[in-house]
Amino acid sequence: MNSLQKTYQNLSDDELLKVLAESHKFNKEAILVAKEEFHKRALDPNQIELAKEKISLRSSKVSLFSKKKETQNIDSDFEKWNSEHTLEKKPQLQSQIIVIGVFSILISISNWFNNWYLLLNEWAFDLNHIFLIEPLVNMFLLPIAALLFLQKYTSGWVILTFIYLRALLHGVFYIAFMYEGDYSIYALISVGYCLVYGLVIWFLLDHKMKTTFSVNQTTSCFTAIFSLIFSFITLLLIATQH
Repeated sequence: MNSLQKTYQNLSDDELLKVLAESHKFNKEAILVAKEEFHKRALDPNQIELAKEKISLRSSKVSLFSKKKETQNIDSDFEKWNSEHTLEKKPQLQSQIIVIGVFSILISISNWFNNWYLLLNEWAFDLNHIFLIEPLVNMFLLPIAALLFLQKYTSGWVILTFIYLRALLHGVFYIAFMYEGDYSIYALISVGYCLVYGLVIWFLLDHKMKTTFSVNQTTSCFTAIFSLIFSFITLLLIATQH
């Protein structure tokens, strides 16, 4: 008796049947020895069927566990990728939101320092009220828009986009009409402002930014058109004063 025969003799009936059921896992010699041992035992047919059911049930459980484990691994990999993807993108967008919001608040504070005295003494300077639109917008409307923007309200995006588009158009106007003469310095300053405003607008109109603020194409177009019309009217009124 070789060691293989001795090994199979020590197996229970269920274990022996399992070896035969999974014959593809063993070499030919091992299967032949297992068959010989099986015929020697002359098992009862009912006992064989019961053993087969146990083997089938055990195989089903193993298969189900393997599929469940595979599904869990796929879900885990997806959640890991999704988490990494979100963490990678969100801080970058969040930083843009914070920078634009804080930048807007700083502009507003600057306008308070620069224009408060001018507003209190508008009659002494004999100013036309049309020239007060710029400081009033930056002093009162801009900080409100910045706070709404930092809270990720759609209204914050709309108001900020309106303000910066209007400021950009005004800057282009000053560059075009004041590049010569005593007011050329204002044209140079406006160039710097236009570059900054253009960069801010580029971030505001970015698809990811609009998605974050739930801004659709209609809202975006309406904001741009309204800003253009408002700027055209105010610039026309300013031009008629000269």
